[in-house]
Amino acid sequence: MNLRGNSFGGTLPSCLYNLTSLQRLDLSGNQFRGNISSLIVGLTSLKYVDLSYNLFEGFSFGSFANNSRLESFQLRCDNKKTDIETENSKWVPLFQLDSLVISNCSLNKLSNQLPTFLFHQGNLRVLDLSYNMLKGWFPNWLFGNNTRLEYFTLKDNSFSGHFYLSLCLNFTLSMDVSNNQLNRQLQGNLGNVLPNTWHLNLSNNAFIGTLPSSIGNMSLLQAFDVSFNNFFGEVPMELLAGCSELIGLRISNNKFYGHLLSSDFNLTKLEVLTISDNQFFGTMSNELSKRFYPTVLDVCNNNMSGKLPTWICNQTSATVFLLRHNYFEGQIPCETIVFAFLDVSHNFLSGSLPSWSSSSLLHLHLEGNMFSGSIPKAFLNIPELLTLDISDNRLSGSIPSTIDLCGSKKLEELDLSGNLFEGILPSSLYNLTSLQLLDLSGNEFTGNISSLMAGLTSLKYIDLSFNHFERFSFDSLANISRLEFFRSECGSKKLDIETENSGWVPLFQLEFLVLSNCNLNKLSNQVPTFLFHQYSLRVLDLSYNNLKGPFPGWLLVNNTRLEVFSLSNNLFMGPLHLSLPLNSTYAMDVSNNQLSGHLQGNIGNILPKIRILHLFKNDFEGYLPFSIGNMSLLGILNLSFNNFSGEVPTESLAGCFLLQILDLSNNKFSGHLFSSTFNFTKLKVLKINDKQFSGAVSPKCSLLSFFDVSNNKLSDKIPTWICNKTNLVELFLGNNFLKGQIPCETIQIQHLDLSQNSLSGFLPSWSSEWLEAVHLGQNNFSGSIPKAFLNISHLSTLDISDNRLSGRIPSAIGIVIAKYSALATASISYEL
Repeated sequence: MNLRGNSFGGTLPSCLYNLTSLQRLDLSGNQFRGNISSLIVGLTSLKYVDLSYNLFEGFSFGSFANNSRLESFQLRCDNKKTDIETENSKWVPLFQLDSLVISNCSLNKLSNQLPTFLFHQGNLRVLDLSYNMLKGWFPNWLFGNNTRLEYFTLKDNSFSGHFYLSLCLNFTLSMDVSNNQLNRQLQGNLGNVLPNTWHLNLSNNAFIGTLPSSIGNMSLLQAFDVSFNNFFGEVPMELLAGCSELIGLRISNNKFYGHLLSSDFNLTKLEVLTISDNQFFGTMSNELSKRFYPTVLDVCNNNMSGKLPTWICNQTSATVFLLRHNYFEGQIPCETIVFAFLDVSHNFLSGSLPSWSSSSLLHLHLEGNMFSGSIPKAFLNIPELLTLDISDNRLSGSIPSTIDLCGSKKLEELDLSGNLFEGILPSSLYNLTSLQLLDLSGNEFTGNISSLMAGLTSLKYIDLSFNHFERFSFDSLANISRLEFFRSECGSKKLDIETENSGWVPLFQLEFLVLSNCNLNKLSNQVPTFLFHQYSLRVLDLSYNNLKGPFPGWLLVNNTRLEVFSLSNNLFMGPLHLSLPLNSTYAMDVSNNQLSGHLQGNIGNILPKIRILHLFKNDFEGYLPFSIGNMSLLGILNLSFNNFSGEVPTESLAGCFLLQILDLSNNKFSGHLFSSTFNFTKLKVLKINDKQFSGAVSPKCSLLSFFDVSNNKLSDKIPTWICNKTNLVELFLGNNFLKGQIPCETIQIQHLDLSQNSLSGFLPSWSSEWLEAVHLGQNNFSGSIPKAFLNISHLSTLDISDNRLSGRIPSAIGIVIAKYSALATASISYEL
């Protein structure tokens, strides 16, 4: 019975059970439902069963308990909704399968184990258990039991351990164990164990070590894939010499090195070569042109160098050439090309762009090089071109108005960013009706671009940043329904952006909107009203626009998936009130506004996933809420230049255990900050200067690199921990009430300020390699200046003024005498 490839649906009729003579049942490619197991039980004559690509909910191999003639079973699923259960304690099947295919189903979903009935199968020629989330050690016993296995795949499971084959598998033609968790080195005799294999896929595992040279004995090998592993070393010459039938070689994303594409490379039948993301070096030999005709060549992200070989120009069969992120230099040598996809981006290529007029080119990436000059006319008229990226070069001039961009009507992505283009964009841009991405940022274009945008109704991505456009109106986007990304960052406020149109409801839903440092709605200074109709924003930046009015909390209510939110450097006022939990927001910057009042008590619960929070330069007041401690992912907190007061709730802040930067400076905080609960193990920058903190200096922060507690009321002695801090670069303890001696015999700080305290004793005999600036003025140090102190090799600033130092300045004053040294009012007799 063959019903395959129709649109039958529903459950199968129970009368199917009565077809006791049925030997072949093919129901594949339909929409049958239900559990077919009960109908199969009576079909004891079945030899061939194919249930693939239906909507069955489940199937049990127990339904074959009385079947002794079954040879082939296939069930391929579109998804993992079909539950297949093979386990039945001590069941020994009566049949011996020739072919078993169960792919992309929920196979033994409770145990995720390989079917145990396979222990009793010895005639398999085809075994496919791919995409089933099976786990356990690699089942090499399957090969011991089935020595005539020809096609074997366990790809996309979770098998682990050593991939080891103990017997010579003369019949195995294809083996695929990709996308598992297999590890360790490949066995040295792998090529002898698989002498007749033509397809071997070991990719996406965790193999290590070098490739065994015995692979060169696989003389019939046509496809070899070991990409995305941890192999290293050189590719064995035996492979390049012995595997003469290779058509596809994929070894990308490993740690291979060596000069692979040298004159010794002799795989004459190779069509696909991907060696990207390794450490290969050397040039691409021109000798390869005599014996190497790839259709796909990918050498991206290596250390290859030299000029592009001329043989790439004459590859009539080549479709994809990917050479990005290497060290190629010189000009592109080709006057004509036949590629469909060419990527030579992020190299050191130079010269002018070629005057190509190819009829086959679909995707062209030349970005991140040193090309110069203008764009040739022919270059923008490639008829089938879909992607053109020439960003981040040194190209200049205007886009010629005579260019007929209608010749590129299929163009979907145009990236001209990061060049020196200038002038007004040609009106022919209007005709690129298929364009989805337009990036003009980082150039010197001028004029009003609004009229050109109106016809580009397919646009999804627009970036106009850092140009000299005079005006842009959002009215030009009225007919665009697919727009997701709009960015315009201005180097100055010369660009007028007008968004207001009474009653306008945009057709698009943005995910990314950046309008920064522009004249945004300069007549009203209001937040764009079209944002009332946006609900999918993930990034919103309206910074540096002189916008005013109450804090627009409704933006966060409408866009609950907002991740990055910046209204910094505007004129918003009033309280910062967030009414709904923002579980997606990880960065918020409302600094440099006129926001005031107390922070809401539950702010830590409202922003549970926040990582960066900038509230500095506002008029906030009152105590810090204890709920800040619930921001467990917080890495940067800047509350400086406000009017916060009271004690810092360090016990609560302890919950922010990922904090790296904390700036509480220029507020009215008081009390003991460094209590036993101040224990931020990730903290690198701490600024709490210009407050009224008191007590001892004793933070437990092992990674601290910048520490500023100047202008407070800290007392007690300088702690000894500053002496041995290898991470600490800048330390500011000036203008406090510290006393006693400097406890350090050695120090590794670059910038040290202990001025305006009550420190006493002798100056230390430092000979540091790190110190660049030392401020010890206005203390009570006495005695003479140690000789070593004035010979600190990188010291550029020394201030020991207003102390009780005496004696002579050492004659070995070294280079410091030629640099700035403030010795005023120190009691020293000067003698060289």
